[in-house]
Amino acid sequence: MDGYRQITGSHISVTVLKLTYDVFIDDADRQWLSDFFFVHIIRGVKDDNRHPLNEESAAIAVDRFANKVHLTHDFHLDGDWYIDIGIELSSPLGQCLQWSTASHSSVVEDILQIPPHHASRITSHSSSKYSRDLVSHLSDVSGFRIEPGPQAAGPFQAIYIQAYTTDKSLTSNNEGQHHAKFIEATEALQQIQPSVIISSLHDIYTQAKEKNASKARLEVRVPWMLGKTVLTTLSYDIFMNGLYSFTREEWWELRIMRLFAISNLLGLQSLGPTHKRFSPGSLLLTAACVWLMNSLHARPDDGPSSRDLMDAALPVRVAADVLDSQLAYPTSIGETNMHKIAYIPFGCVFFRRMVCGEVPRLRMGGPLLPSKSFHYFFKADIDELRRTYQTSGFLDDSVVRQNRFTTSKGKLPIYHRFGSPEPELFAFATEGDELYQPVIDDGSDVEECPHTPVNRADSDDEPQGIDAQLSQLWRQFVSDLTAKSPNPRGGGIRPSYMKLTPEQRYSGSEDPYKSLRLYEIFTDVWYKNASEEEWDVCFNNLFPPIGFVSTTRRQGYKPSPYYQDWMVMLEQNRDNADLVKRIRDGFRERMFTWEWMPKAESDKMWTTSAKKDGKRAFMCWPVKEDREAAPFILLEKNAVPIFAPPEDEDMGVNDS
Repeated sequence: MDGYRQITGSHISVTVLKLTYDVFIDDADRQWLSDFFFVHIIRGVKDDNRHPLNEESAAIAVDRFANKVHLTHDFHLDGDWYIDIGIELSSPLGQCLQWSTASHSSVVEDILQIPPHHASRITSHSSSKYSRDLVSHLSDVSGFRIEPGPQAAGPFQAIYIQAYTTDKSLTSNNEGQHHAKFIEATEALQQIQPSVIISSLHDIYTQAKEKNASKARLEVRVPWMLGKTVLTTLSYDIFMNGLYSFTREEWWELRIMRLFAISNLLGLQSLGPTHKRFSPGSLLLTAACVWLMNSLHARPDDGPSSRDLMDAALPVRVAADVLDSQLAYPTSIGETNMHKIAYIPFGCVFFRRMVCGEVPRLRMGGPLLPSKSFHYFFKADIDELRRTYQTSGFLDDSVVRQNRFTTSKGKLPIYHRFGSPEPELFAFATEGDELYQPVIDDGSDVEECPHTPVNRADSDDEPQGIDAQLSQLWRQFVSDLTAKSPNPRGGGIRPSYMKLTPEQRYSGSEDPYKSLRLYEIFTDVWYKNASEEEWDVCFNNLFPPIGFVSTTRRQGYKPSPYYQDWMVMLEQNRDNADLVKRIRDGFRERMFTWEWMPKAESDKMWTTSAKKDGKRAFMCWPVKEDREAAPFILLEKNAVPIFAPPEDEDMGVNDS
């Protein structure tokens, strides 16, 4: 900072630093400190040292800067000191200036005064020290950053040179790990689109169209003593030929148009059914839109995961046939390189072919994101995403705009049993029934690359039949229902109402529901013998029919994998109502073999409040004077609950 020394992140003024050295450090300390070295960085003075473009003015400006930051006249003799010298170019007509990609070599040649072959070498995409900063998705419009190296440092001994434009400052981000406004993939998956970031960018671009003309800047880092001569003798023709000029309306309208296209795609995706929204091709397009949007106003990410994304989402071509200016990221393009790589064939970044059905996606048959890169963008695997952003049968709270009781959103595990296969619990296949095969849409590429359902356990398994799928769904239901049994309030001090161990809860076993020994299952419970009609109400809440829609604030339902799978199955089979009815009848028949079930209500899977109307018919065990909270269950109409082992005395009931 101006007039300060920066040491390990702390700002220390010159006065304090000198006082500390003179007063608190003795001769012994000075000997001990003799091998220490400090890195001094002085920032924030770029706009304080402007001067005309000639050597005399440059020398005066450099000396003035040294005095202003309290550097002695011979400071540069001790250690290595470098200075960044820059030039700023603006349009007298108020137009937007942008660097031409084709000019990088000639600009570097002129600025560093190096031979053409060196300039060409260090501005090649295959150079590891050269970074091309694509602007607004245009391959012919880009800035650059280069570390020339000893052979191309030139007479000014430059160690770094960069060219950029000032329009980046409008979207800069001073907080977090990203230097510019940044949208996460999780925001792109939200049901409400456009997101806050997208709306913010649209406002920025719209305002910039009226008053912001980008300027072109070029900076070079050289040894201190050469800072008075670098950038003082320049060829104006280089800049005239090396810069594009756009009207403000042209430049910012391009960004608005691209932003609008990306936002529309994400909006269309958010409206589609879950089983199509979370297909690999759709999610690949989502990740590509996120990458493209973040590249609109900042340097495109070209790390390993983003390269995987570009290879999957952009057009590809044999590397030997790709021009250097068409490369999407730095890579080798020798004549013998027959690997296919992502490239930009039309001067602007476009995706490969898409299918715009109910949910826009990239065409099938192309590469998909590897699992590691998928996790980089979405911070989860595809099953976790589907469970987190499930929308089938739900209206998002922000859509309905209603205040409701906040429910638990804890994740539940997917039911899976290792070892020998479990028996199938249903026999629909013998009647010739089969569940809808979830093809993604009716695009022509579906016929070329037919889609088959994938099992949760292993994507290499054979697709499951209807009975295996429904058996898995039922066991998942039992596991989720038991795992969602409520706990008493009290900050985790009181034990759970249900005595089962975690292993028993997640086992998928129906045994607890077929037992009347309630003392083995509960610490406290409200119960009553219920009619078949009352059981039907609970069953309908647990397995709603086709067309059912609710808010996401259904306590216990939304986080349960079984419920999400059920709602997706209803959506996929909405044209096969007869099959869905028979499946529900089969589930109902199996549930009605239980001795008891939770009193599942429309807004919660388990209810515990004993003070609401309609609960007077329930009896409490153990007997308590007050109507304290505990799980409510419905017994089979003729069932007789057991509250103690045979040798113990009956503890009684409370029918108050």
